[in-house]
Amino acid sequence: MHPLLSPFLRSACHYPICIFDQPLEEANGNLFYLSLSESERQQLSITDLVEWIEAVIEKKREQLQVKQRESYSMCFYCWYDALASQLRFSLVSASYKDNLPFRCPLQATNLSTVLHELLFPEAEKYTTKVWVDEAGEQHPDVFLMIWTTTL
Repeated sequence: MHPLLSPFLRSACHYPICIFDQPLEEANGNLFYLSLSESERQQLSITDLVEWIEAVIEKKREQLQVKQRESYSMCFYCWYDALASQLRFSLVSASYKDNLPFRCPLQATNLSTVLHELLFPEAEKYTTKVWVDEAGEQHPDVFLMIWTTTL
């Protein structure tokens, strides 16, 4: 693992997994974010970040096994928050995998795409889809790219 990411791994895995009845409460209780400066971004590759995310997932899987003895599966999901310039991830019950607590349309993607947005925030977005809200107004380029996996 890239030495720059080691302290973030300890921090991301320091807090135990929260399990609640409400998905929003569960998502907020398990939220973590990674903020990197421009110079830090330049030192990292997508491969470095994939390795870090895989290590986080493994630690969270271990926490879940201790806590629930493997009887409770969870959805780990991550996205790039462009407004905050952060990579964020959280966990919710796997039963909510298709109904994650966001107020915008989601676009499932691979992990590398999400990480590319973190490392190259000024790059052109991968999607040019248009969605129509409840009032019938069109909104281009507002899909949140998200990657999920099950623990």
